[in-house]
Amino acid sequence: MEADPHPLVVTLVQELLKRRLESFDESTKQELAKRLAHPKRAEEMMQDPKAADSTIKKIANTPLDELGLDGRTRLAQAADYVDIPDLVTFVGYLGGTIDAELNGRNVKWWILYIDSQLQNWRFIADADIVLHKAMADDSSPFNTRDMIWVHANTLTARGEAPPRPEVQAQFLRGDFTRAGDLAAAPGAGGPTSPRTGGFCDVITPYCCTKTVRP
Repeated sequence: MEADPHPLVVTLVQELLKRRLESFDESTKQELAKRLAHPKRAEEMMQDPKAADSTIKKIANTPLDELGLDGRTRLAQAADYVDIPDLVTFVGYLGGTIDAELNGRNVKWWILYIDSQLQNWRFIADADIVLHKAMADDSSPFNTRDMIWVHANTLTARGEAPPRPEVQAQFLRGDFTRAGDLAAAPGAGGPTSPRTGGFCDVITPYCCTKTVRP
């Protein structure tokens, strides 16, 4: 059977390649570039080792429809190089951002509203968002809802009513929970959102689901 890899798999590999490329040693970059590149291009890289870095960057930033079936397949097969981490998926409506300190460092936080009345929300660090996708959902306002993939060890804080400047006190108090702990909490993994596929917690007003490792 010949099948096109799912866009989620290919896009996730692309995003993780962008984040982790600098951590690869030269030997790993060479092996990865040869796997990702067209066979003719791989032969050229044997003569120019410096081409590996630029090849990986180019493929990681190429739109899926421009990669072609062969390119998407090679990317999907390179998933072992990026070591896909444990991820948690949140579903809601992305709002604005705020800057606030956490553990002595300044962090840019996204406000993810959980309900269409914009009364329940979560803070999620921009740097911890691995992937974002606006999902078609005809049961939501404007027929879309945001789905974001974050690391399981991401710290997140929850609030109610529109966030105000004084919410910075929440950061100073350290009212945070690991995203992975939320997904593992009793009641998580309840009914799925019919359009997005994200799991909605049946006790608290947020939606999330955690990847399961075999």
